[in-house]
Amino acid sequence: MKALEYVLKDDKITASEGGESLCKGGCSLNDAIDKANNNALGITAFYVAIHDYDGKAPSLYKIEDPSVRNPTMAEILNRFSAVFGSSILSDTGHSSDLYRDFSKDREFLGLNNVSELDFKKSIAELYKRRNEFVISISSMRDQARYNAEQIEVKRMADYDKVNPEFAVTELGNVISIEKAPALRKAFNSMPFVTRTPNSTDPRQVYAKIGKYKLTLNQVEISTKELLTECQRVSAYTGLEIENPCFNQVGNGLSNFASIIKNKSIPDLTKNTALGEATFGRIIDFDHAARLAKMHQEMCSRKNNSGYAAMVTVAVPCSGHGDVLYISVAEKAGLL
Repeated sequence: MKALEYVLKDDKITASEGGESLCKGGCSLNDAIDKANNNALGITAFYVAIHDYDGKAPSLYKIEDPSVRNPTMAEILNRFSAVFGSSILSDTGHSSDLYRDFSKDREFLGLNNVSELDFKKSIAELYKRRNEFVISISSMRDQARYNAEQIEVKRMADYDKVNPEFAVTELGNVISIEKAPALRKAFNSMPFVTRTPNSTDPRQVYAKIGKYKLTLNQVEISTKELLTECQRVSAYTGLEIENPCFNQVGNGLSNFASIIKNKSIPDLTKNTALGEATFGRIIDFDHAARLAKMHQEMCSRKNNSGYAAMVTVAVPCSGHGDVLYISVAEKAGLL
């Protein structure tokens, strides 16, 4: 019931803001019940929405705030979509359970009485028209999601406007590992920026790859893991390979830094290569760099049209479009 009340409260707010609402001036709970009571189908749909709703009751706290209300509405509508799209509506046992509970609850809810036969016929009608209801509810859900996204975009734009980016340089100079000059050089070559220059949080320092932000924290975690692996291999083999291994890690990061700066390679290619080279929380930056270069070369052989494969996915050469699993791209004749 709380979910329905939230939807109706949103309807009131939408109406007050001049938006399209379910009732003139926005629907109250009594309005919704009156509309439901017009026929057996309305009564049944109203009760199914309440009875089968599966989710935590939403709080009305800060409902006036669009940044709170829109994502909450999207979640509620997504759950209502699941209710009316569920195959359980075709289950005769569930229909019987619904009517038993309806008989107990309907007077309290203010719903008119409906015979068991008409109630079950209405459930069958709801199931028959489930695609229609799901599409309608999903459309409202998608609008709420879009509204939430636009609010977040504006919030970030406003934040970015008053907090410009500053370049973060010479990070490699603080690396104390004498064995790894290439690692120091690599960190110095990364195009890191931040909007919070006084912060010591490595998550606030990042390299931009299109809209994606590769944080210093991610780079540090991957680097430390790779350096630890160098030490493990050195200890396992009994060979002194730490120095060249450390420098190889540094060279790999430098290679990826050059890829980030290479404007001839689309951001989609760079981001996908980064994803393909991520294993758990470790990023193999050299692998990512080589994948991006390979993709660029393969695309150049196709006049930069169509798709080219990486490891598990195919990426459009244009830098625009969907990234597809290789098997899907092959079936579509894109490779």
